[in-house]
Amino acid sequence: MDVTSAFLNGILNETMYMRQPKGFEEPRKETWVWKLKKALYGLKQGGHEWYHCIDDFLTKTLGLTQTFADHSMYVYEAHDSVLFIPLYVDDLLIGYHDSTEMECIKSSLEHRFKMVDAGPAS
Repeated sequence: MDVTSAFLNGILNETMYMRQPKGFEEPRKETWVWKLKKALYGLKQGGHEWYHCIDDFLTKTLGLTQTFADHSMYVYEAHDSVLFIPLYVDDLLIGYHDSTEMECIKSSLEHRFKMVDAGPAS
Protein backbone atom coordinates (compact mmCIF):
# COMPACT_ATOMS: atom_id res chain seq x y z
CA MET A 1 0.00 0.00 0.00
CA ASP A 2 1.27 3.45 -0.88
CA VAL A 3 0.13 6.55 1.02
CA THR A 4 -0.62 9.36 -1.43
CA SER A 5 1.02 12.69 -0.47
CA ALA A 6 2.08 11.20 2.86
CA PHE A 7 4.02 14.20 4.12
CA LEU A 8 0.89 16.39 3.93
CA ASN A 9 -0.52 14.31 6.79
CA GLY A 10 2.22 15.51 9.14
CA ILE A 11 1.29 18.51 11.26
CA LEU A 12 4.09 21.01 11.84
CA ASN A 13 4.86 21.71 15.50
CA GLU A 14 6.69 24.93 14.74
CA THR A 15 5.93 28.07 12.75
CA MET A 16 7.37 27.93 9.23
CA TYR A 17 7.06 30.23 6.24
CA MET A 18 8.04 29.80 2.62
CA ARG A 19 8.41 32.06 -0.37
CA GLN A 20 5.79 31.72 -3.07
CA PRO A 21 6.99 29.31 -5.76
CA LYS A 22 7.93 30.80 -9.13
CA GLY A 23 4.89 30.93 -11.39
CA PHE A 24 2.44 30.72 -8.48
CA GLU A 25 2.86 34.23 -7.05
CA GLU A 26 -0.25 36.19 -6.12
CA PRO A 27 -0.59 39.26 -8.36
CA ARG A 28 0.68 42.40 -6.59
CA LYS A 29 1.75 40.26 -3.60
CA GLU A 30 4.91 38.72 -5.06
CA THR A 31 6.99 39.49 -1.94
CA TRP A 32 4.56 37.87 0.48
CA VAL A 33 5.31 34.53 2.09
CA TRP A 34 3.07 31.57 2.94
CA LYS A 35 2.65 30.21 6.45
CA LEU A 36 2.78 26.41 6.33
CA LYS A 37 0.16 24.45 8.24
CA LYS A 38 1.34 20.99 7.17
CA ALA A 39 4.64 19.38 6.35
CA LEU A 40 5.80 19.25 2.75
CA TYR A 41 8.12 16.88 0.94
CA GLY A 42 11.55 18.44 0.99
CA LEU A 43 11.29 20.00 4.45
CA LYS A 44 13.80 18.66 6.94
CA GLN A 45 10.90 18.10 9.35
CA GLY A 46 8.62 16.50 6.72
CA GLY A 47 9.62 12.89 7.20
CA HIS A 48 9.77 13.26 10.98
CA GLU A 49 6.25 14.69 11.21
CA TRP A 50 4.87 12.04 8.84
CA TYR A 51 6.46 9.28 10.92
CA HIS A 52 4.83 10.61 14.10
CA CYS A 53 1.46 10.80 12.34
CA ILE A 54 1.52 7.21 11.01
CA ASP A 55 3.09 5.86 14.22
CA ASP A 56 0.34 7.40 16.36
CA PHE A 57 -2.33 5.98 14.09
CA LEU A 58 -0.87 2.48 13.98
CA THR A 59 -0.13 2.25 17.70
CA LYS A 60 -2.81 4.32 19.42
CA THR A 61 -5.72 3.96 17.03
CA LEU A 62 -5.23 0.47 15.60
CA GLY A 63 -3.43 -1.09 18.56
CA LEU A 64 -0.34 -2.33 16.74
CA THR A 65 2.96 -2.66 18.58
CA GLN A 66 6.39 -1.60 17.35
CA THR A 67 9.01 -4.31 17.44
CA PHE A 68 12.00 -3.67 19.67
CA ALA A 69 14.55 -4.56 16.99
CA ASP A 70 13.03 -2.45 14.20
CA HIS A 71 10.87 0.60 14.93
CA SER A 72 9.44 0.57 11.42
CA MET A 73 7.93 -2.92 11.93
CA TYR A 74 4.51 -3.11 13.53
CA VAL A 75 2.76 -6.23 14.82
CA TYR A 76 -0.91 -6.85 15.57
CA GLU A 77 -1.94 -9.92 17.53
CA ALA A 78 -5.61 -10.76 18.13
CA HIS A 79 -7.43 -13.99 18.64
CA ASP A 80 -5.48 -16.60 16.68
CA SER A 81 -4.10 -14.23 14.07
CA VAL A 82 -0.91 -12.24 13.69
CA LEU A 83 -0.49 -9.34 11.29
CA PHE A 84 2.80 -7.62 10.35
CA ILE A 85 3.15 -4.16 8.82
CA PRO A 86 6.64 -3.03 7.84
CA LEU A 87 6.72 0.69 7.05
CA TYR A 88 9.14 2.24 4.57
CA VAL A 89 8.57 6.02 4.36
CA ASP A 90 5.11 6.09 2.72
CA ASP A 91 4.84 2.42 1.74
CA LEU A 92 3.29 -0.34 3.85
CA LEU A 93 3.30 -4.06 3.28
CA ILE A 94 0.64 -6.02 5.16
CA GLY A 95 1.59 -9.58 6.04
CA TYR A 96 -1.26 -11.52 7.57
CA HIS A 97 -2.49 -14.90 8.70
CA ASP A 98 -6.21 -14.03 8.85
CA SER A 99 -7.65 -12.11 5.91
CA THR A 100 -10.55 -10.81 8.05
CA GLU A 101 -8.18 -8.96 10.40
CA MET A 102 -6.17 -7.72 7.42
CA GLU A 103 -9.28 -6.28 5.73
CA CYS A 104 -10.26 -4.51 8.95
CA ILE A 105 -6.80 -2.92 9.37
CA LYS A 106 -6.60 -2.07 5.67
CA SER A 107 -10.05 -0.46 5.74
CA SER A 108 -9.05 1.67 8.74
CA LEU A 109 -5.87 2.79 6.99
CA GLU A 110 -7.76 3.68 3.80
CA HIS A 111 -10.35 5.58 5.82
CA ARG A 112 -7.69 7.70 7.55
CA PHE A 113 -5.19 8.16 4.70
CA LYS A 114 -5.57 8.41 0.94
CA MET A 115 -3.88 5.22 -0.24
CA VAL A 116 -3.24 3.20 -3.37
CA ASP A 117 -3.41 -0.58 -3.05
CA ALA A 118 -0.66 -2.05 -5.23
CA GLY A 119 -2.06 -5.58 -4.80
CA PRO A 120 -0.26 -8.66 -3.54
CA ALA A 121 3.50 -8.45 -3.16
CA SER A 122 5.59 -10.39 -5.63
